[in-house]
Amino acid sequence: MDPHLILNNCNDRYGLVFCKCIIRDTCPVEVHTQVTMVLGSYLISAILIAITTYLLWHISVFVRKYRKWKAASFKQHIAIVGPIHPIWGSLHLFTDLNSYFKLLGSIVDNERPKVYCAWVMFFFPNFGICHPDSAQILYKSSEPKAISTAGSYKYIKDWIGDGLLVSSGKKWERNRRLLTPAFHFEILKPYVKVYNTVTDIFLNQVKPNAESGEAVDIFPYVTLTTLDTILRCAFSYEGNIQGQGSKHPYVHAVNRLSSLLVSRLLKPWLMHDFVYYNLSSEGREYKQCCDYAHEFSNGIIQKRKKILLEEGPPTKRHIDFFGHFTNCQRREWNRTF
Repeated sequence: MDPHLILNNCNDRYGLVFCKCIIRDTCPVEVHTQVTMVLGSYLISAILIAITTYLLWHISVFVRKYRKWKAASFKQHIAIVGPIHPIWGSLHLFTDLNSYFKLLGSIVDNERPKVYCAWVMFFFPNFGICHPDSAQILYKSSEPKAISTAGSYKYIKDWIGDGLLVSSGKKWERNRRLLTPAFHFEILKPYVKVYNTVTDIFLNQVKPNAESGEAVDIFPYVTLTTLDTILRCAFSYEGNIQGQGSKHPYVHAVNRLSSLLVSRLLKPWLMHDFVYYNLSSEGREYKQCCDYAHEFSNGIIQKRKKILLEEGPPTKRHIDFFGHFTNCQRREWNRTF
């Protein structure tokens, strides 16, 4: 017997040799190789079982949700944006947001539903309301927002963050409590001057068309007017938004973010963040535009913070939204501590 190896309780199970051994120096190469192979096969089997279990669990969850979605989408008084394709769902009926709303408008005019449903391939349906009765029920509901995989709110979080629009639960309640004082009627009255100033700029933009009688699409002008109003009221920022239009870097970034967001909603294969941001040119552009939008807004916020610290809150003119929010945060801090 080899003096360097004492073998005890050796047996042959399932064609493999298992030995309890006391090793003084090293095991023989054959035994070491067999042990390595056995451990490797067990490890591979465990990994495969874990992956299979994970996939089966997700498939079972999807099947249960799919049955609920399908049963709900084909109920009465729900208009289907169809005919439904077995693979593409409703996506084969339109190519962009304009054609989608045109198709939806014709369905609403013909069927007069209270709720409509469009399927995103065979993955999940998107429900929408098109009647005051349905809107009333939704606005009174305390259910959390749809920020899951099947919710469009998820895709906008990288742009606007987890604020009042996207947040839910306790965080939404806190944010809403902080912002409510800023919408008091007496506080909003001074903003009328800002509204009038912005509106005068808008009217000057469309005045030539009004005088010539030439038709004009006012939607781009209205969106610029809205953005100009928000920036002036929220941060006292006056950057000639309406005058520069899409030439303004921030306006260009917002327009591109809106277009890319709609494009992503119409392409289910880009739902996963890893695929969207790493494997698609649209995702990389979306990330760049988000970074610039955040840099622009953070720059304005830092300037307003510096002014408020140096000069204090304004007293002779309206207090912008950022000033109200800062005061609300200070009161919340004092109440908590």
